[in-house]
Amino acid sequence: MRRAVTAVAFVLTGTLVSAQDPRPVVQPPAAPRPAVQPNPVPVQPGAQPILPRPIMVTPARMAQLEEELETLEATRDVKKAHVKAAEVSVEATKVRFDLVAKTSAATGAGSQSEVLTVKFDYELAKAQLEIRLAEVKEIEVKVKYAKKRLDDAKLGGVRPLPGGARPAPVDPAPNPAR
Repeated sequence: MRRAVTAVAFVLTGTLVSAQDPRPVVQPPAAPRPAVQPNPVPVQPGAQPILPRPIMVTPARMAQLEEELETLEATRDVKKAHVKAAEVSVEATKVRFDLVAKTSAATGAGSQSEVLTVKFDYELAKAQLEIRLAEVKEIEVKVKYAKKRLDDAKLGGVRPLPGGARPAPVDPAPNPAR
């Protein structure tokens, strides 16, 4: 029993001692770090700046870049046609809205729900036009970067095949339906 009381007293005094606040430890202030300065590269007067060397591409990659640009330009033309159609739709719904609003106001024969329906059709057509314009903008960005990739590849030129080998023509796979 005496051992149990001693053990409990030890445990309690141990937790009391550990619960007391220790004296605060004073840390010396950190020395300010000097700003990192880039290592200046000496430039000779009249020297040409060093430009990255253009990367040569394989003929297949050059063809792929050209095809990508042409495909994006065709997609851009389609998107522009969608914009024209959306513009026509906006104009048509605006005319219809004006006619229904005038007729409803003048005669009182048109219902309020019909006027609201035509008004919402007009607003929807305007929203569709904004979507189409955003799509054209997106494809314009893709065309811009495709042109840049193609121009960079053309600057580098076409990389010759290893060993001066010429590409062998590949026969198409036989058609099993024949």
